[in-house]
Amino acid sequence: MLPATHDRLFGKVPFDQHDVRGPGPPQRPACGEPLAFLIEIDGQRIYIDSGGTTAQLPPDEQVDLAILGMALPDSRLRLPGALERLKPRYVLPSHQDNFFQPLDAGFQFGPLTDFSRVRRDCERDNRGHLILLDYFRPWTLPRK
Repeated sequence: MLPATHDRLFGKVPFDQHDVRGPGPPQRPACGEPLAFLIEIDGQRIYIDSGGTTAQLPPDEQVDLAILGMALPDSRLRLPGALERLKPRYVLPSHQDNFFQPLDAGFQFGPLTDFSRVRRDCERDNRGHLILLDYFRPWTLPRK
């Protein structure tokens, strides 16, 4: 578990009042505190972050799947650096759905997303295979 930052929303960072804690990674989640996770299962490494804390990882950390929040401009600005640092085999841009719409309306991009830019940044320099999920069907991380 790694500390994370929340992107600005309408010029303000929500959830910017964190509990005081000691040095090192968080030991448990707190209400409203954004976190990132580096998970290793059977040799597969998955990085999950909705904020953009790749600076918390050692340099040249390589992951099999990077799940990165892409809903807001701040996260899209950090995307090229995150891809350079993580060197993911697969990239799943998350938090792009329009969560103001009911699920039975099907997947719709949120009003602040820019998937064409996300696609362009991922394709430049061949940085990971981009995944756009059908949220209602499972996807399995292929073996190396």
